[in-house]
Amino acid sequence: MASFLITGASRGLGFAFVKELASRKSSEVSNIFAGARSNVTALQELSKTDPRVQFVKLDVTNPESVKEAAAQVEKKLEGRGLDVLINNAAICHYDMQKMTNPTLEKDIMREMTGLEEEFQVNVLGVQYTTREFLPLVEKSELKKVVNITSTFGSISSASDPAIAWSPCPAYKITKAALNALTVQYALEYQNKGFSFIALCPGWLKTDLGSQMADLTTEEGAKASLDIILTPGQVYNGKFPMIKVKGWETQEEAASHGGYAGKNVYDGRNIPW
Repeated sequence: MASFLITGASRGLGFAFVKELASRKSSEVSNIFAGARSNVTALQELSKTDPRVQFVKLDVTNPESVKEAAAQVEKKLEGRGLDVLINNAAICHYDMQKMTNPTLEKDIMREMTGLEEEFQVNVLGVQYTTREFLPLVEKSELKKVVNITSTFGSISSASDPAIAWSPCPAYKITKAALNALTVQYALEYQNKGFSFIALCPGWLKTDLGSQMADLTTEEGAKASLDIILTPGQVYNGKFPMIKVKGWETQEEAASHGGYAGKNVYDGRNIPW
């Protein structure tokens, strides 16, 4: 039986993780800690039907809040470890003027907004959370720390038209930093049996990804867990893309129409 903590669990992919885990047998999943700033109605309803789902008040940008959350989880685990930590909480600021009018002459680098705020959530928030929960993860059997990232954080792919067109430089910068953070942890803790994974869950239909995206959050969560729960340290220090049936080749992806043909979900390791 594995225990999980998910940050940013009140909506989007985070809530989809909670729902997917709750759908699995108690013999597979023991505790599902839903970390979020507030206990939204959807989480409350789910916890009523499944006592494994437990809300944990958690603001990843506040070190004291993270410490309190770690103490709460430690108490509830009653001496057991935390098998999987999923650092999912993230924010993104798009330049909407440039988004709606790509030909607009605007220097989005000099006029970049949100870099400090996004760095606080997307990078420092992950660091605060990881350092506080690491002792609990170390006590567990699986020892998995999963940092939800994006192909937008791939420096090698930055000039790819499918990535370059999106006017969100702060998000791209912070996801690249998150990837670097993941690798440093992976190198430091590999001999202790940990797996630190920079996982790309695909382009999902969320507030961040928009309804133009390829996949539902349910598809993203399920495919992500396939990677997360792969035995051993296969993905330690790696940057995997999820694998989704019907999206594994360019031809299959193109059959979905719209923007979809640009994205293939084949389980490959993305270049840094």
